Amino acid sequence: MSHRSGTASRLSGTASRLSGTASRLSGTASRLSGTDENAVWANSKTQQLDMSKNWKRPVKYKPVFDYDRCARCGRCALACTWGEIRLVPEKVEGGKPINKPVANRSSCGACHYCERQCPEEAITIVDTPFVSSHRYWRGDQKNLWRQVDPNNPGHVLLISNGSDSELISYFDNILFDACQVTNPPIDPLREPIELRTYLGRKDFEQKTKPPLIETQSPILFSAMSFGSINLRVQIAEAKAAKILGTFWNTGEGGLHRSLNDYTDNTIVQVASGRFGVNPKFFKHCSAVEI
Repeated sequence: MSHRSGTASRLSGTASRLSGTASRLSGTASRLSGTDENAVWANSKTQQLDMSKNWKRPVKYKPVFDYDRCARCGRCALACTWGEIRLVPEKVEGGKPINKPVANRSSCGACHYCERQCPEEAITIVDTPFVSSHRYWRGDQKNLWRQVDPNNPGHVLLISNGSDSELISYFDNILFDACQVTNPPIDPLREPIELRTYLGRKDFEQKTKPPLIETQSPILFSAMSFGSINLRVQIAEAKAAKILGTFWNTGEGGLHRSLNDYTDNTIVQVASGRFGVNPKFFKHCSAVEI
């Protein structure tokens, strides 16, 4: 009986030691589990940061500084309205730190204002090479990309003069065919060419149709309604049409009374969306476009 009792006590001690070992292993596992979770979270956070770098759009323009010429006056940083240039203290041996201009490489608008303000001509705006400069990346596609730029969310595109798309200049591509010249010109550069053009249908028999409209130029103003352009632009069109001997078009936005003096050079438009046209509207025009 004593032998059995000793065996039972030894087994009980072994079981208690195994229980303690299991509890210690459980605590170690929990600590390792927490460490793994933290490591996984840190790795995922790092991956997120790396992904944000991958999605960052490369800048189109950037200022390049010639520090050998730069006087460190800081005028470029004050002049930059894009927030592209900042001043960073630069250590100088035996003296106080001076401010050094540095580019942020994120928001340059290529206005070249910093170049004009630099007294030492130490700044040059360069165009960053872009690998996708094939035919697909036209002006409208680049504008769409700029609007979703994560560096400037909600970016509004403003164009003050002209268009940034690849549009041709129509005035530079007009070719006049001198088909009314019967004899070969002696001096093509000084031979007078008649540009007079007539609008309307010719009536050879009954002579009942109204007379043709004569224009001194084959170029007419396109219809642009009041509202899409302001009154000052319409007045400018009317004056130019009168000087050039051609016609301007009111569009479907109506005719302001201040333009009644340009009746001989005015074409009014009657479209399906215009209602309430009165007889006075047709008295101040040379033609009606329907």
